[in-house]
Parts: sequence; C-alpha cells; structure tokens
Amino acid sequence: AQAAARKGTDKLALARLAVEGVQVRADTGQPLTAEVARIALDGLDLQAARDERGGLGWLPPVQQPEAAAVPAADAAPAPRWQIGELRCSGCSVALSDRSVSPAALIAFTRAELALRKLSGDLAQPIAFELVTQAGRTGKGGRVQLRGDVRPQPLALKGRVDIQALDLSGLQPYLDPHLNLALA
Repeated sequence: AQAAARKGTDKLALARLAVEGVQVRADTGQPLTAEVARIALDGLDLQAARDERGGLGWLPPVQQPEAAAVPAADAAPAPRWQIGELRCSGCSVALSDRSVSPAALIAFTRAELALRKLSGDLAQPIAFELVTQAGRTGKGGRVQLRGDVRPQPLALKGRVDIQALDLSGLQPYLDPHLNLALA
C-alpha cells in the first residue's frame, strides 16, 4: 500500500503496511476492546519542518487544555486497546527545525524500530528497540536504544549505544544556554 501526504516541504510516504491479528469485542455493559497482534510498517519516509514558533504544519496548534468535564454516571466506559508489536523497518525521518538559529536538521535513516506491549493503560511499560543511522545528514553515526518506558508516571530503563555520532547538530539548542562549542 502507498500513502503520501504533503504540506509545504513535509512528506509522509509508506511502502507497505501490514496489520495482523485484529480482534474487536463489544460486550453489553463492557468497554469496547480492540486488540491487534502486530502492525508492520516498511519503508516509512517522514520529512517534516518545525516552524519558527515550534509547530509542525500538519498538526493543529497546541491549545491550552480546558477543564475536564465530569463524565455522566451513565456514560459508556472508555474503549480499551492493545497492540502486541509495532514494527517499522527501513524507515527514515528527517526533521528541519527552524525554531532554533541556525536551523537544525536531524535525520535518522535505515531505522529499525520495535515497540511491544502498547496499550491505552499508560501505567504499563512499553518495550522498545531502535537501531538507526543518525546525524545531521543521516550519514552519521549509529545509535542503538533498547529498554522499557512507562508513560505515566514517566519512567525509563534502558541501554544506549552510540558510535561515531556527529553531535554538532545539537549546537543551535545549546547556544542559548551554554558557552560550549561542539566540533
């Protein structure tokens, strides 16, 4: 399957999407439950630009959250969902960030990403593994991340391996705060 969306210089393309083991249950009085065994993305190519205000053109502007309404007593319970594995193979991401000066370009190429045990229960850990080429041009060093992250409360346990990574792309983020030059 091919998918593409463009706005300005932003680009999203996908060579292949596969979804396996989909189950949906809607029992009376119970929350809607959706389970997916595996989602595989191949050849994802994302190119995006962050504007001077920090926004992304294809996302709506960030709004301040309004006070949460109290749900009615007879409201249906929130749906539950679970994904056993989300895998992205041969993926690349390039982000041009114009919110810093000079503009920064951050790129990941030939990325292999796996997320396991995703669900709407943010207190449950999500296992992750990422192996990618990274750098300002994507031709830089190699980054490997592996571990578990729990979204709420935020907790991270993992291992990071970095080889020959060009850190000069971080200079625009450091300049306002540190008197330090990355070479």
